[in-house]
Amino acid sequence: MTTTAITVPQINVNETAVFVVEWLVAAGNKVNVGDPVVAVETSKSVVEVEAEVAGYLRHGAEIGVELKVGATLGWIDSKADGGKKATAKVDGGKQKIKATAKAKQLAEENSIDLAQLAVKGIITEKHVQRAIDDQQPADKVATPEPKLETNYKVIPLNAVQKSAMRVVTRSSQEQAATFMLGEVDLTQTLTMLKELSEKERSISNYNMADLLLHQTARTLVEFPRFNATLVAEGIKEHSSIDVGVTMEIEEQLYMGVLQNSEQLSIGEIAKKRMAILLDLMRGKSPKAVSQKGTFSVTVLDQPEVHHQVPIIFPDQAGIVGLGGVRREVRVGADDKPQVRMVAGLSLSYDHRFINGHYAARFLQAIAKRLVEPQGLNNV
Repeated sequence: MTTTAITVPQINVNETAVFVVEWLVAAGNKVNVGDPVVAVETSKSVVEVEAEVAGYLRHGAEIGVELKVGATLGWIDSKADGGKKATAKVDGGKQKIKATAKAKQLAEENSIDLAQLAVKGIITEKHVQRAIDDQQPADKVATPEPKLETNYKVIPLNAVQKSAMRVVTRSSQEQAATFMLGEVDLTQTLTMLKELSEKERSISNYNMADLLLHQTARTLVEFPRFNATLVAEGIKEHSSIDVGVTMEIEEQLYMGVLQNSEQLSIGEIAKKRMAILLDLMRGKSPKAVSQKGTFSVTVLDQPEVHHQVPIIFPDQAGIVGLGGVRREVRVGADDKPQVRMVAGLSLSYDHRFINGHYAARFLQAIAKRLVEPQGLNNV
């Protein structure tokens, strides 16, 4: 019988460790090459690790443990006997006390020693809060908890939703987010995109997400402060422009990152975006979803939602959002009313190292490029 170890992959260059989120296949069950067997969480997203060989799965790492890149998650045995062996315990090395990230943070803020908590399994935020309450003065009158109605149901959060929740929480805690709003007249732009799609006979028409990413990436070349991360030493301007674009699949929000975006034609952007979408629809976790971007864009297609104020992703300077396109009557240069296709344009940015004047010029430059797109000849 041969045994093959399942190890923590190098998901991206910035990740040195992951958290084990969920075993996707029960121990002892047979798996085939390419089957997702375990979900791990990076600082940005949840990634499924696939089986590299066929055989019978044997769990190693416990849920909630943190493992370094290259560490053993489990094993795949060539015979069924191996999968039925007692599961070995894999020590993450770094994390002796099993606790969620929010529990650790709450414990640190309130000087709670996790090692002193008598908890079986993973320590949660609820366990830490209980320890905090126990430290309150005895004469403090506790407020009775309101009685909850019994006629309700609880819908558990899945791994993608939990990852998104952590991203939003971290963004709100670490960044001084502010925003500004504008709008763009896309009447000629939408006609041009339609003609370009018909000319190229694209399987999927070029849409505003493709155009927004295409034009934003080129604008970032002129405004490098937005392609940067604030670090302890100062402002780190990235050498590559890796723009992420939001994607929604069955009410789940993902961020697909296109590396060296400023070098891609709109045709290449559309193909890469569609490939990511197809992988997500098939239940796969493409590499582009686990990579860290240097800037982000997002598009809403509901005409009733003219503006959006998107959340800045951690370690990024900002994000540009395009709202729904709607018909409006505007007075033209000839002083006659015209029906125009108008969309709201927004910019959320980190005010710690981006000032309002610089942000306004950046948003104005993107707006101009959307009205008069550049560099679309080579699709």
